[in-house]
Amino acid sequence: MKKVDYYNSASSHFVSRFKMRDNILLLYLAAVGAIYGVAFGEPNEFTVLLIIPFLALGSSLLIVHHNVMLGALLTYLKHTSKSKTSKIRSFENSKFLFKRFSLALGLRTLGQLIILFLPSIMALILNPIKGLENDNLLWLWWIIGLSCTIIGFILIILIHLKQRHLKR
Repeated sequence: MKKVDYYNSASSHFVSRFKMRDNILLLYLAAVGAIYGVAFGEPNEFTVLLIIPFLALGSSLLIVHHNVMLGALLTYLKHTSKSKTSKIRSFENSKFLFKRFSLALGLRTLGQLIILFLPSIMALILNPIKGLENDNLLWLWWIIGLSCTIIGFILIILIHLKQRHLKR
């Protein structure tokens, strides 16, 4: 295969990973909407919201996986597209990407944190631990849900910090 074939293959893989990552967020939001719909239905059943932190962690793991692979593909594209003969720089090697990378990365991370963890935090707030202490199983679900929320949050932040170094 020629260098351009490898580049084109990686480029199409890059685009498909973007779509897969966005689909995870859309499916997560649809699930959260459905769960909140049930929780606020008649009668109010807020304990069903405790499933959201588990969905947030699972979604976070999948999103972090895609972010890592997107970072690897971006690095690969950057190195594959370097040409000593061409005066035109590829987007991966352009000053346009370099100047905006940190802002774009920060906005992506902030958006993911809001979408993934605001519903989890609200689910935990709507199910105060004090009200669950009489039911050991629900109390355990709350503690594990809080742990899932914290772990997912940390994963998103860690991958953000790691990917900040990609622009170098």
